[in-house]
Amino acid sequence: MISNVSRRRLLKIGAAGGLGAAALAIAGCGETQIVEVVKEVPVVQEKIVEKVVTQEVEVQKVVEVEKEKIVEKVVTVEAAMPKKAAVHLNFNTWWGTVEQYTAEVGDPFIERNPHVSIDWQVTPWGEYWQKMQTQAVSNQLPDFFGQSVARNWDWANKGLTFNMGPLIKRDIDESLHYTDIWQQGRYPVKGHPDQYMMPMETVVSMLYFNVDLFDDAGADYPELEWTFDNWEEAGAQLTKKEGDKTTQFGVWGRNSNAFLDAFINSNGGVVLTPDFKTCELNGPLSVEMIARCASWIEQGIGPTDAQAADIGGGAQLFTTGRLGMDITGSWQIDAYLKSTDLNFDLMMVPIGPQERIIYGGPDSWSISSGSPHFEDAWELVKFAIGDERSYKNFPLGRIASNIAVSTSEEFRSKGRVPGYKYLFDSVEYMKGADFGPSWVEWRGAFSNGLAPVFLGEKGAQEAADEATTNIQAILDKVPWPAEVA
Repeated sequence: MISNVSRRRLLKIGAAGGLGAAALAIAGCGETQIVEVVKEVPVVQEKIVEKVVTQEVEVQKVVEVEKEKIVEKVVTVEAAMPKKAAVHLNFNTWWGTVEQYTAEVGDPFIERNPHVSIDWQVTPWGEYWQKMQTQAVSNQLPDFFGQSVARNWDWANKGLTFNMGPLIKRDIDESLHYTDIWQQGRYPVKGHPDQYMMPMETVVSMLYFNVDLFDDAGADYPELEWTFDNWEEAGAQLTKKEGDKTTQFGVWGRNSNAFLDAFINSNGGVVLTPDFKTCELNGPLSVEMIARCASWIEQGIGPTDAQAADIGGGAQLFTTGRLGMDITGSWQIDAYLKSTDLNFDLMMVPIGPQERIIYGGPDSWSISSGSPHFEDAWELVKFAIGDERSYKNFPLGRIASNIAVSTSEEFRSKGRVPGYKYLFDSVEYMKGADFGPSWVEWRGAFSNGLAPVFLGEKGAQEAADEATTNIQAILDKVPWPAEVA
């Protein structure tokens, strides 16, 4: 009897252990499933063995083993993920359209993040900054918003924007982006790891030329290896006069950050030192280039601001067909293409006396430091600079921060003029216009100080000296952060 009991216990333990192992093996799978397991388990029915001893006959009753089927069902159910709380993000900027942002950024993002909703707003440039200043004072800034490179430093210094630097280090593969563009978002100086705006795209300056005017003058079209000597020579060919009045100019040396700063830098000149603390606009290499712009006016191949207004067009002189060449931002491409009578093409900015330097400035997004949803806003920023974003959402004349987007054939073929390809080649030579503290204020002193040069009323050195004094007075009042004070 003892041996029969031990066998029975062993059979029961073996059956239970087999079922347990099977259940664990099934539960370890990652899929929800119903598994039917069929096992044949011996069921021992014990019968008494009786021995009747006689002289010749032994009668035995034996143990009969019957097989019984046991059906077991094991169900594995995945744990339900907790539902994310609904998040509503507010956005405002000055470029693009609500329809574009909704279709090309918002809808694809929300499809992946259904707990998020977004209110997109687009406000014209002048009204935009008035509105943003008001909202900043009342702590009602949108969760994320369009940021100007000219205002990034001051907004970061006031604590109005969120430092994305640690998130970039955590989440972004920088090798997939034009990170030189990002340097203009660094604070308090380029090269610092803190970053308070994320460039979505950048614009650069380009040489625009009127094809019809070149053809009429029999002049050779601008080429990639042009220097500013070639620019001046072609400008003289393109200039026309009627009596004493010039009716068509060849070139224009603009008093603007899209032209003059890079022109100065191409000669080794400096507007501000790299730490943004000292103005060196009146240095000899800088003044030489300011004077060269004045010489175009003196030669009669370039207009004063007053002449540009007099013959029509003013700042938009190129669209009138009375200017052979202009160097200005790539944001003008779309506007010029809409001027149906304007037959123009594009070339890279000419090489300066020391090197080729081209103005570039990013269009960026910042996250409000007061946003309760900065992680969700950051996820949207990451999506907007990712390679899943459609090229259709980028206006003409913009270079996407994401290399894969910018190098796609669809993106590069948007320009509809042969020279559009040089937009992308310009990134290698791009430099901003010393976008640092109090930029809006000191830039006003820069433009106003040099204006007499571009009106033909004052010499380059005298004007640069006065502008430098006024700019330095503004920089000396900057509330520098402790680490660079």
